[in-house]
Amino acid sequence: MFYQLLVEHSRDYGNFTFTGGRLQFVEPDMKTGDILSLEDTFSREELI
Repeated sequence: MFYQLLVEHSRDYGNFTFTGGRLQFVEPDMKTGDILSLEDTFSREELI
């Protein structure tokens, strides 16, 4: 949520459309070996 607000109000990146965020972990899961990521989007009401 913080990064969406940061991008939308940025002088350099304010013209870009923010469609969601993703955190992607750099090390694989110890059990499965998969690279995990968390994705989310936020409504206008949540950002206010």
